Amino acid sequence: YYVRGRLHMLHAMRKKRPSSPMSEDVGVLSADEAEAVVFSTFVYRLYNRLDTVVRWALLRRHVADAGHDPDTEAEPGRWEEALEQLTEEELDEVHCAQRCWSPCRGGRRVEPRAVRAVAVQPGQLSGFFACVEALRRRGIKVFTGQHQVQGSERTRAALESLLEQGGDGRTALSRLTRDLRDLPAAEAAGGASVAARACALLGAVPAVGPFLQYQLLLDLIEPRHSIFRGTGAPAEAGIAAGRFEYAQFGNGSLGGAGLVACGKAGAFKGAAGQQEARRVARALVRYGGGGEGG
Repeated sequence: YYVRGRLHMLHAMRKKRPSSPMSEDVGVLSADEAEAVVFSTFVYRLYNRLDTVVRWALLRRHVADAGHDPDTEAEPGRWEEALEQLTEEELDEVHCAQRCWSPCRGGRRVEPRAVRAVAVQPGQLSGFFACVEALRRRGIKVFTGQHQVQGSERTRAALESLLEQGGDGRTALSRLTRDLRDLPAAEAAGGASVAARACALLGAVPAVGPFLQYQLLLDLIEPRHSIFRGTGAPAEAGIAAGRFEYAQFGNGSLGGAGLVACGKAGAFKGAAGQQEARRVARALVRYGGGGEGG
């Protein structure tokens, strides 16, 4: 009865609002734009989005004003100096800019073409790492502390591994993006599901375990920035429909699913709890109208 009541409530809410398509008509992402989305998704998931990425974006102007290239400035001291120059207005922006700056799950108002302008790009990684070290020196949290437990060196190694070139001259990021975007056609031809293969590809990156694989997948099918736009059948709605089958829910998600289904946060535990949480998630999306990847 508890679950049924919640589902009826969500169904009523759905009927009161206009339905939204899985994807807005903003065009197909180019190969470069798709790589930008994949790379920025890793950065946003591996670091604290607000205190790290937004601060980095604001500090870049001060580093440039001091006569240094913020893309390649690898001396943390330069970024520490820039921290001292942040204005009150910029500090206010740190607290309110996240939803506008995020090119992934938080930034629904950011068009795919703008991702390259608002996200950390591969060529900016040297300066970004120096900024991260400067923030750490000043005691500013660069990880959320929730699921980023792999440590600073492993996190850096994960991003650097994406930029390593193979014998074909392509970076691991380029190959990963290409392989991910080929998955819908492969599934249509009788291959494994997009969600299953995507998680396997993402899991090949160092420091990316089951939980992060799933989080990355959700970001990459986010309607406004989906890297699968224009890649062929199945439709994005089909990709999203199978996303829960390979979910590895964290403690918070398990607790929430338990509250919805049983009124008890600790109701779902272990492998059986994961299965029950998937069932609840599918039901909430089906009855709540949540066709988007979140």
